[in-house]
Amino acid sequence: MAAWQALNRMQQGAASATPPSTAPAAAAAAAGPSAAAPAAEPAPDWAAYETKFAAQLEFMAEMGFTDKQRNIRALLAAGGNVDSAVERLIADGAANDGAGGGGSGN
Repeated sequence: MAAWQALNRMQQGAASATPPSTAPAAAAAAAGPSAAAPAAEPAPDWAAYETKFAAQLEFMAEMGFTDKQRNIRALLAAGGNVDSAVERLIADGAANDGAGGGGSGN
C-alpha cells in the first residue's frame, strides 16, 4: 500500500512539474551552456563485431556483400539475421557492393 501511495505522489508531482516539451530545455538552460551539448557517441568496436559476426560476414561476402562495416550495421539492425541484413542492404542500395554476385551467372 505504501508503494502504491508513493507512486501516486510521484505521478502527481510529475503532473505539476514543467511540461515535458519544455523540461529538457529548461534543465539545459539551468545547467549552463556546456550541459546543453549532446555527449559524443562512442565509436563502434568494429573488431569485436567482426569476431561476433564472423560466420555471417563470411556468408555475406560469398554473396558479394563485401563492405564489412555496412554489413555489420545491417546485422546489428537485423539482430544478427543474415536474411534480414541482406534485405536491408538491398533496400538501401548496397546490393552486392558492385561485385555483381547473387545472380544466375549468365
